[in-house]
Amino acid sequence: MKKQVFILAGQSNMSGRGGVHWSHGRYQWDGVVPEECAPCPSILRLSHDLNWEEARDPLHIDVESKSKTCGVGPGMSFSNRLLKEMDCDSPTLIGLVPCAVGGTAIEKWKKGSKLYNEMVQRAKAAEEIGDGGEIKAVLWYQGESDTDSDHAAEIYGDNLKKFIEDVRSDLGLPYLPFIQVALASGTQRNIEKVRKAQLGLNLSNLVCVDAMGLPLNPDHLHLTTQAQVKLGQMLAVAYIKLQPSSTILFNGQLTKSQETADLSGQIYQYDPMCDFHEIQFATSTRKGKYYLNNCLLSVYQSNRYVISLLIASILLLYTVYCYCC
Repeated sequence: MKKQVFILAGQSNMSGRGGVHWSHGRYQWDGVVPEECAPCPSILRLSHDLNWEEARDPLHIDVESKSKTCGVGPGMSFSNRLLKEMDCDSPTLIGLVPCAVGGTAIEKWKKGSKLYNEMVQRAKAAEEIGDGGEIKAVLWYQGESDTDSDHAAEIYGDNLKKFIEDVRSDLGLPYLPFIQVALASGTQRNIEKVRKAQLGLNLSNLVCVDAMGLPLNPDHLHLTTQAQVKLGQMLAVAYIKLQPSSTILFNGQLTKSQETADLSGQIYQYDPMCDFHEIQFATSTRKGKYYLNNCLLSVYQSNRYVISLLIASILLLYTVYCYCC
């Protein structure tokens, strides 16, 4: 049976640091796997040595260097959500191809680089090994490292656009869906520059899942295990809605001449009150308002303790004033 193949690429929040904490002088994974990330015979992963095996977290355990500690990422939650939406009469294998590496700026993913070449090689191998597979989408979560540099942040949008175009060209899939994640963390000075580039990129079959607001580990950089569960589900919903119909999603083939539903500008945003919701921008004015709102949200999140203390102080002073008067 042919596998429906999904490429997982980017930095550490794609490879997964959910449940990874500093303990006894080193980073360790707590080993907790939520029900939404449970292994399933219908979900496979391509190992480092190009063998298909049953997938389980940590998905990138043999892809990143041994110096990095992997935990829960969005891949298993994504896959289980897809299986949940499938037609029971149409059994399908999902094939995950882990390629993400922590601490990598987008410059390290440009065409011709080691990471880029390995990703393309693994993607092509996934199409051929065993009973073969069809590449359905690239899940991309990257950009934190680019917030460390003013210059990298300024040119991030151009680099991302070129990266997507190169991947589609080298895989021979000009309409290959890309589902990217807008940053939830990074250097405060430049995070909004990178997020603006991610949210504003206009390419066909490119949708954005906004991770802003998802809970972070104590390092204030990596998503928690539960945040990764939510992110995986958001990615799955984004992919499902990118398809013209569920028939094409699970039974059809994404050929070199077939274009999926064009939902450019669609953004799936985390909402702690209702898990997540989708918004679609019709005008640049609404985009501008959204960027402003997210900038204010980012300021609040990075200074929430100070802001909360100020509010409490104001309330206390007001109470004293009312009592004295």
